[in-house]
Amino acid sequence: MGGRSQSRDAPISWEQAEVKTTRTSGSTSRAASSPDRTKGKTFRAVFELRNTRQKHDLEGRGSPKSYRNPIFLAWEWQQALEHGHSPSRAALARKLDVSRARVTQVLRLLRLDQEVIDAVAALGDPLSSRIVTERRLRPIVDRQPKEQKMQIDALLRTRALPSGDSGGGHAIRQKKVSKQG
Repeated sequence: MGGRSQSRDAPISWEQAEVKTTRTSGSTSRAASSPDRTKGKTFRAVFELRNTRQKHDLEGRGSPKSYRNPIFLAWEWQQALEHGHSPSRAALARKLDVSRARVTQVLRLLRLDQEVIDAVAALGDPLSSRIVTERRLRPIVDRQPKEQKMQIDALLRTRALPSGDSGGGHAIRQKKVSKQG
């Protein structure tokens, strides 16, 4: 493998692995072709994995971390179920490599009041930070629509968007102001 400097946090394929097999006595050896030859000998295998992906550089030249909007995720997963891409939630979970519980939790977000869904969707996808997450929305799903609206407004108010973002957090406040006036 080449002497390139690479990070250690990306997935590695087996083709990129160097295998060094040594006997415990210290002499280098190749694995014997028959199991009888290796009986009674102890070998140690060292796998040296090399990464081909470059680490995100902190000076902003790489792409910054982004987070999926849980409402968009729920819409996508619901469409996959409705259009037959996955016959069940369990099959969808296997396909996405997530737990069945995770699929259920995300899809439950579609039970939110339509105004709340619209307000969260107005934040866009992907999100630049974890403004809203499935975990934060989960407790308000089973509440009354009026309570949901109050709680999502409070959530968006406490999670103020940095300047330069879409400004989606103002959507509910503007609606509330117009209803009062």
